Amino acid sequence: MKFLLDANISWRLKRLIEVEFPDCLHIREVFPDETTPDFTIWRYAQSENYAIITLDNDFNELSLTFMSEPKIILLKLKNESNQVIADKLIHSKVALLDFISQNDKFVFELF
Repeated sequence: MKFLLDANISWRLKRLIEVEFPDCLHIREVFPDETTPDFTIWRYAQSENYAIITLDNDFNELSLTFMSEPKIILLKLKNESNQVIADKLIHSKVALLDFISQNDKFVFELF
């Protein structure tokens, strides 16, 4: 399971989840420019087989528009610490694996 952390998520989250999710990148490692359009990020994730972890509903809309991957993990965890987000992702690992394996689902909302 490969994750791409969106720009609106702290790069520090990567360190908190990398034991459970070792194939994880922060978007700034790929696109250092802070003005990279969402569609460019979406296409990169699609071509490299990453699921995008984001707080941004725009990726959800792209997936629904194109009805295709990449998978989107939409965090509905506003104003939570990195540790809380990490704990929720790790606790949801089995559900995330199941979601990633399904061909007909593109968005996973994590509350």
